[in-house]
Amino acid sequence: MADTSREALLGSRLNSGSKVTTPVGDGDLAREQRQHLLSGTDRLDASSQRLRESQRLANETEALGASILTDLRGQREQIENSRNVLMEADTHVDKSIRTLRGMARRLATNRIITVGVIVLLIVIIVAVLLGKFLRR
Repeated sequence: MADTSREALLGSRLNSGSKVTTPVGDGDLAREQRQHLLSGTDRLDASSQRLRESQRLANETEALGASILTDLRGQREQIENSRNVLMEADTHVDKSIRTLRGMARRLATNRIITVGVIVLLIVIIVAVLLGKFLRR
């Protein structure tokens, strides 16, 4: 019975050692079924190949995505470090500006005091000279 089923499925050419013979009409049906089976197997193999290729592509895409995420994480850390350095530099610039403003105020105050002292000395010198000339 197994030989008969095999003969019916595969046809008489593949099973030449078999003692079972098939009628002519059954041979055409068997060939057609065999062709259909081979066609289905070919389509299954092609689909499996496409599936393997899709899986490979998905794995490559996943690896590329992981690499990009790693690069982005490193770039984020660099940006955060740069931002922190910039904020620290901004703090130092603010302190420097306050110091320079204080120095400018002291400079202006010192100039006013110096001009006042010079004017006072000139007034005193003029008063002393006038006092000497008037007494004579």
